Amino acid sequence: MNQLGSDPACVQPRDPQDLAQKMAQMLALPDDELQQMGQASRQWVEQRFDEQLVIDQYRKALHELG
Repeated sequence: MNQLGSDPACVQPRDPQDLAQKMAQMLALPDDELQQMGQASRQWVEQRFDEQLVIDQYRKALHELG
């Protein structure tokens, strides 16, 4: 992998210096690494925020409340 790591949340919350540093690192990456990172990020989001998955989790939460 690359120096940014594989965690999509690798930027420290409320840390503008860390965000700027990570953005600069990304700008320096070769195109193939950026493409791999983009594909991995898309897969991460699709696995966690698929529309049907979110609907099912919402329905489960409502069922548990009611």
